Amino acid sequence: MSNAVVKATQKSSGLSGLLGGFGEIGSFEDIASGTTGSSKELALYQEILFSRRLAVETITRFKLNEEWEYNYFDDAINNFQKNTLLVSSNKQSNTMSIGAYDENPARAKEIVDFLIERLNEINVELNIKNARN
Repeated sequence: MSNAVVKATQKSSGLSGLLGGFGEIGSFEDIASGTTGSSKELALYQEILFSRRLAVETITRFKLNEEWEYNYFDDAINNFQKNTLLVSSNKQSNTMSIGAYDENPARAKEIVDFLIERLNEINVELNIKNARN
């Protein structure tokens, strides 16, 4: 198994961005529900990591189904999400641990590195789409 830890960042946008160093001002809903921008960001990261899109990209890139030999690609995706990918978040420290189980430790590390790289790229892509809307 290989794993890495990523930290959620607090982004300055809108009014909080204009205020400079005063930090992120959450919405009333955030305050009422006890959530913060960082915990929402961790939830988004988790959604990206468990997305079908990223599972397909990872299985294809590392040719995992050639080894697993599933007849249906959906079974390979299910196996990847349940048995290969390990994600846990710590809301206190605003961090997320991303791990991958594989018989080959070098490939497990490559999978984790790929997941983090794609997580960053997809997150940026989503932020750009949200900014345009």
